[in-house]
Amino acid sequence: MSALTICTILSNAQEVVWQKDIKSGTQDFLSQVTTTIDQQYLITGSSIQSNKPLSEGNKQNNGYDLHLIKLNQQGQEVWEKYFSGNNHDYLSATISTQDGGFLISGTTYSAKGLDKKEDSKGGSDIWLIRLNEFGDELWQKTLGSASDEEARSVIQTTDLGFFVAGNVQNSAKGYGSKMF
Repeated sequence: MSALTICTILSNAQEVVWQKDIKSGTQDFLSQVTTTIDQQYLITGSSIQSNKPLSEGNKQNNGYDLHLIKLNQQGQEVWEKYFSGNNHDYLSATISTQDGGFLISGTTYSAKGLDKKEDSKGGSDIWLIRLNEFGDELWQKTLGSASDEEARSVIQTTDLGFFVAGNVQNSAKGYGSKMF
């Protein structure tokens, strides 16, 4: 049994205000905590859902999924979402958008299937998913080439677009950086 542990600390008194343990039967990786436009918290990471029965509407896959949990200011769960490909998918960066939604970015080893709507570009790819404030998908995009790409960071630009930075491994050129 593993758990992601989240704490909020008062900046002046440095006392724990609340602590939230998110129970899991598998290994989980917490990537980021983002403050939302409504002053709540979006906790993001990667998890394996193998302990959840398929009858609950969950989809069985073969690896890690993108995992999002929105908590209110008291640490109570508002909603929880998973985005699954048919192989390992790792969440690396999350931002709150100017309209109150989110953009999540990660590295995917999955082809088209389950929640992933575009096929692999070859090797690992960057997977971007745009969400509204309730965690509902607005759109998604798979970025990559025949090489291995991985997302590392994302920002929203002043024209409301997005800038994604990451790494690329090319057998002929070695390692490098890539910006989309």
